[in-house]
Amino acid sequence: MSDARRPRVLALDLESTLISNAVSQFARPGLASFLTWALAAFERVVLFTSVPEERATAILQLLISEGEAPPEAARIAYVQWSGRQKDLGFVRAAEVDEILLVDDQERYIVPEQRSQWVAIAEWDVPYAATDRELDRVRAVLEERLSGT
Repeated sequence: MSDARRPRVLALDLESTLISNAVSQFARPGLASFLTWALAAFERVVLFTSVPEERATAILQLLISEGEAPPEAARIAYVQWSGRQKDLGFVRAAEVDEILLVDDQERYIVPEQRSQWVAIAEWDVPYAATDRELDRVRAVLEERLSGT
C-alpha cells in the first residue's frame, strides 16, 4: 500500500515544454486550454524553469496579453531554485509527493523524485502547429489525479 499523497501542486517547465524558448516565445499548441484546466485541477501551479524570474514572468504576461494563456495564469508562482536538477523540495508549502513536474529534460529530474515527473516531448524546431503533447500530458495528469 502506497502512502503517497494526492498531487495538489503542478510544477511546469517553460522552454520546450510550454513555449518554444525564451527568445522566440511561441506558445505551444493548446497552451491556453491546458493552463485553464491545470489552474482548475490543482491547488497551485508553479513555474519551475531555468529562465530567470523577471524574464519568465514577462513571458507569462506576454502570453496572457496575446491570448495564448488565460488571465488566471498571472497567479502562477515562480520557483526559486539552484543546482543542476529541479529538486521538488524547492517548491514551497508542499511535500515532494504532492507535486508533479512536467518537463521535457530528464537530466533535470532528481533520480529519487522520478515518480513525480511527467515527461513531455520537447517542442522544438520546426515548432509543429499539429503538436498535441499538452493534450496527452493532460490525460496523464488526469490519471494521476484520479489515482489510477
